[in-house]
Amino acid sequence: MKERSRLFIIALLALTLVLSAGLLSSCSSSSGNASTAKDTLSGTTATLLPKLNENGNALLPAGVVPYMTFEAPVTDANCKDALGLTAAQLGQYVDEATVSQAAIGTHAHIIVLAKCKSFADASTVAGLVADGFDSGRLICAFPDRSFVQVSGSYVLLVSSSAEHAKAFEKAFSELADGNVGAENTFYTLK
Repeated sequence: MKERSRLFIIALLALTLVLSAGLLSSCSSSSGNASTAKDTLSGTTATLLPKLNENGNALLPAGVVPYMTFEAPVTDANCKDALGLTAAQLGQYVDEATVSQAAIGTHAHIIVLAKCKSFADASTVAGLVADGFDSGRLICAFPDRSFVQVSGSYVLLVSSSAEHAKAFEKAFSELADGNVGAENTFYTLK
């Protein structure tokens, strides 16, 4: 009888663990920053970001002029300004990242594409960016909207005018074949 009771308790504990793991994974995937289940993007951020810029600029409404931008790799030296991450966080979670920002300092426009080490890291990075990025970093110019979005192991940060933000959000979804998580808008100009 004791052996049967012990087996019953072990089976009950195992079932509880399995159900708990399922609940935890479903809770984590419902987050607005949650990574999507697969990578539909492929390539380096240095090759993908120019495509994203081209597609985003093509989607701007008539009369809205694309910003002149320059691209650079995100490094330990510029990661706080570009993504709101510390050098330690960049090294821990990100394989590579590229920033595109307005060439003229009076335009609050920055787009960063980061390739993270894993899908879970992409969700973590999206949360860290939302918490750490300074949308008012230029002092003289503010974006209308700043948001992060995840596609597989890639994280997109957009901080720009309302028109540009909307165009680049759509361009990212198209580039990733619709495989994007919900965007997390963490800043809007009031």
